Amino acid sequence: MSGVAVGGPVSIVAASEGKQASANVTVILVPVASVRVTAPAVEVNEGATVQLVVQLADSAGNLLAGRAISWVSDSTHIATIDGNGLVRTLRAGTTRIRARAEGAEGSVTLTARGLIHRWSFEEEGGPGTTFRDDLRGATGSIVRGGTLAASATGGQVTLSGGAKGNADYVALPARLLRTLTDATIEVWATVHSFKSWSRVFDIGTSTSNNLFVAWSMGTTPFTDRTAFNVNGVENRLDNGLAPFTLDVQHHIVMSIDEGGGTAVSNSPSDSNSGNIATWSISRATANRIARRSVCGACTTSPSVKSNHSPVACRAPTCNA
Repeated sequence: MSGVAVGGPVSIVAASEGKQASANVTVILVPVASVRVTAPAVEVNEGATVQLVVQLADSAGNLLAGRAISWVSDSTHIATIDGNGLVRTLRAGTTRIRARAEGAEGSVTLTARGLIHRWSFEEEGGPGTTFRDDLRGATGSIVRGGTLAASATGGQVTLSGGAKGNADYVALPARLLRTLTDATIEVWATVHSFKSWSRVFDIGTSTSNNLFVAWSMGTTPFTDRTAFNVNGVENRLDNGLAPFTLDVQHHIVMSIDEGGGTAVSNSPSDSNSGNIATWSISRATANRIARRSVCGACTTSPSVKSNHSPVACRAPTCNA
């Protein structure tokens, strides 16, 4: 006897030599023993949607269909899920999505990439002015370098530029990148003149261990350098972003991923086009240079994004 469809009870009669017996038989579904949930990608951008796939199986590993499935997100402030397994991410973070069927459960962990730090430079003042991190508590400030004072007003910081020991700069907290596997640094900045090796940003413990983008090589106009130093050994990319046009706000982006790839791009802030340069930087190297974060010599309004997680200096004016 084989069950053809769920239902019953059905009376089954057996007869032999004038005698018979019967039994009632009910056909039920094979119970779900396991639930497997998969996603096309477990790391997605903030605001993205992801369609999850679920497979149900019995104790013998046979796939099952036609069963009711319920979905739940452990952190609904990070991502929500509907009854069809469609996830929508709301903000940066990680959550576990669970699927349940007949007492069995499976899950997948999803991470939404988004901004983890952003400085909008809405505060006003001169040296010593502190800048609120819009997303977390990583406060930045204008550091007095000498007589060439910086000032913040109208959502931007103006840096006078000049000799390193005599010019103010914007300092961000230490170790912003140290725990990240991937990071994107975004800066909106304007350069008004080319000073010797003035920086868009410089991250590190010293000139022997740092990561930086310079507006110009020396004072030569329309040249630039992107480089990282480890124990005094410099890996550089020259003129990968040139030209930086004077008195035009530029959107400068550096992305670092754990696999060793780095991309840097520059474009006018009102343009979708720009130059992109790539070279390799390992995560171990990034860890060595990420102990100190400075948006300096010529930067404003930064942000940092996780996976790619930004540290950014945004909307600046620089007299560098």
